[in-house]
Amino acid sequence: ALAVMRSAFRSFLKDLVAATEYHDFVADVAFHRSEFGWLLGKYRQNSTARSKKVIDNSDVKAVREKLWLIEINTPVYMLATAGH
Repeated sequence: ALAVMRSAFRSFLKDLVAATEYHDFVADVAFHRSEFGWLLGKYRQNSTARSKKVIDNSDVKAVREKLWLIEINTPVYMLATAGH
């Protein structure tokens, strides 16, 4: 289940880079953990997928659809608003 989450976050961040053209940023991303009980249950029950680290791309897509971008900041913006 962790590998699926990691893949979903990686895909989400690649899309942020493509959309913003920022290569150096801090992104606050959120998800509601109650949305992912099915994921834990599926990979707990399926020991073959867990042992072979098989990732179902439809699971990655389902997780991606539940991620929310809260805000994105570049180092320049963070320095400008830090009060220095």
